[in-house]
Amino acid sequence: MLCELHIENYAIIDKLTINFADGSNVITGETGAGKSLLVGALKLVLGERGGADKISPERNELLVSARFLNNEKKTNLDDENLDEIIIERKINKSGRSYFWMNGRPSNAEMVKEIGKYLVDIHGQHSHQLLFDTNYHLDVLDEFAHTDDLCDTVSKEFEHWNKLVKELYNIRQQRDEILRQQRLVKFELEELNNAEFEDVNEERKLEEQLKIVESAEQILEFAQNLSDTISEREGSIIELAGVLHNKAEQFSNISDFDRVIEYLDTIIAASEELAGISVKLARVEYNPELAENIRVRLSFLGDLQRKYNKDLSELIEYRLQLEKISFDSDNVDNKIAELENEISKISRNLNKKASELSLKRIEASKKLQDKVRNELLSLGFDNADFSVKFERISDDSSRFYFEDKPVRLTKNGFERAEFLFSANPGHPPQPLRKIASGGELSRLALAIKVVLPSSNIAGCSLFDEIDSGIGGQTAIKVAKRLEKLAQNRQVIVISHLHPIARRANCHIVIEKTVDTRKTKVSAKILSVRERETEIIRMMAIEDSGEIR
Repeated sequence: MLCELHIENYAIIDKLTINFADGSNVITGETGAGKSLLVGALKLVLGERGGADKISPERNELLVSARFLNNEKKTNLDDENLDEIIIERKINKSGRSYFWMNGRPSNAEMVKEIGKYLVDIHGQHSHQLLFDTNYHLDVLDEFAHTDDLCDTVSKEFEHWNKLVKELYNIRQQRDEILRQQRLVKFELEELNNAEFEDVNEERKLEEQLKIVESAEQILEFAQNLSDTISEREGSIIELAGVLHNKAEQFSNISDFDRVIEYLDTIIAASEELAGISVKLARVEYNPELAENIRVRLSFLGDLQRKYNKDLSELIEYRLQLEKISFDSDNVDNKIAELENEISKISRNLNKKASELSLKRIEASKKLQDKVRNELLSLGFDNADFSVKFERISDDSSRFYFEDKPVRLTKNGFERAEFLFSANPGHPPQPLRKIASGGELSRLALAIKVVLPSSNIAGCSLFDEIDSGIGGQTAIKVAKRLEKLAQNRQVIVISHLHPIARRANCHIVIEKTVDTRKTKVSAKILSVRERETEIIRMMAIEDSGEIR
């Protein structure tokens, strides 16, 4: 319920405070008096865009504040169920905008979210909740009395969705285990197939390759070595033997002892070299062997680069892989448990969601009939109203409605949208495509009348509901507004005296102009003052000027 609206330095309004009553409130005044400014100010404090152009001339900032009673606790502020909510907004000359809710800094998004449940404004393109197709489903569920069933479906869906996510994560965990198992198995097979045990294998192979590749030069060297050491005339062994024999003749001379010793060393070394030459002489050039060695060296090099480890580290790594074991039994058991639980919840959830859909379908037919009847009473002789359901087919869904796989959300199987047509021959259209604010206002009134306890905003403001109507239709609209005001606060800006005379509280807006400034004032009328204002309104209506 809107209790008070305070405005400072907004357009031609210098300072204005309006107090509203419970039930029906009507705001009247001459055309151009500033009634539309009240709606603009209320929209501004509820988060609508606004800049420095809204500030009164020669002023530095504007201020709008609104005080609400939160009787039904539909809106929470920081998880607090507050009895009173005060929203303030300031805009300065630089265009900067500031919001507060109950004295705490806030922002436009939060104000809009809370504000749409405080005031439902019906005017040209300002039907806040009526344009929200998500709200249409809320209206239908309220009409069908399916609140408890909706709550059950929502909670079970959230539980189901949580379990599905948990199952997905644990399957990912199992997949990772399997991936690691496959990786370990592959690496172990690869390293075992490499058949290396000697950490020096690479060095030995390189040496062997060098020998094979140099076989011709080695054989030539071996022959030269053999010839020089022992084979040809005048070889080292032959010369050393001759010298050794001669030196022995002087063995009694001390220096010759050393000569004989050295010659013995030369002879022994020569004999060793002769043996090496024989061994070297066995080397032969083998192209196939050389290629096999190159392939093996290349393989070992690739393996070390792949694992970023040398041969000794690879041998140790292979031993480590052999010790690794995986236990996936617990994961598999958990998956089986989750799948079983999800299956049970899915069946129950499908049953509840289907039950909800059937109740919505049945309720939509009754809602259509009731709203159409109300539209007749509000001056729409050929209007049409219908509820359109949309369900998304999904072959991957485990949920079914009418034997077809359908996507399920926390709201059930369907989205609902209200369609409306004011003219015969024109099919019903989504409400956002309706241009006339007056038509939407009367449609909103029709819906609200058939939903007297609907979970909508605590205050309904109608700005253009009297557009294009008069006579008996005006009386019927007035009666419907009076009926609506029995369950919630209603504020109507009107030029129609049948609406004004049925209001609990009558507020008149007046604009006075002198040589220096324009002043807008608001006044709650007494009984006698109301009679005077209604007489004025009847004169306006008689002259044909409705607004």
